Amino acid sequence: MSKTRVRAAQESDVEALAALAAETFPMACPPEIADEDISAFVEANLSPARFRAYLKAPLHAVLVHETDTRLDGYLLMMAGDDFLPEPSYGVTQLPSAYLSKCYVRLDSHGGTVAAALLDEAKRVAADDFEAASIWLNTSQGNVRARRFYEKHGFARVGVKTMVVGGQVCDDYVYEHILATS
Repeated sequence: MSKTRVRAAQESDVEALAALAAETFPMACPPEIADEDISAFVEANLSPARFRAYLKAPLHAVLVHETDTRLDGYLLMMAGDDFLPEPSYGVTQLPSAYLSKCYVRLDSHGGTVAAALLDEAKRVAADDFEAASIWLNTSQGNVRARRFYEKHGFARVGVKTMVVGGQVCDDYVYEHILATS
């Protein structure tokens, strides 16, 4: 029987995290994004050095889903004034934590990995970041991701422009309002 868990990433995970990011990030990109632009984005934002910085940054959460000793998914979330959504994004509940990345290996799609990561992110956002909501953006063409987030309580509230390489992408913005106690 395999042992699975979601936990906070550690310094010892950064090499595996960077490899996982390089494997999974391209799956979420629109087909018109060139491979070299995807590679440049991964190198600039998802390298071992970047993950080390994310782990050390205040109000950042890097979560991993682990099956036995294999990382099969990860999530990156940030909070604080630097990560508040622009008013035009349509997010209604502030303060809001920004769910920047939530990716799982292709062989884990359709299982419980992403849901487990998202459940822990909701807890961290509410308890540790004291956020009223979580917001994220995803490619308009990524129907699978959009359905997943909608299934887990996120509502589409706006649009955000994102540039990968020379390609301008209009992403949908989603918000999940966290329960208040």
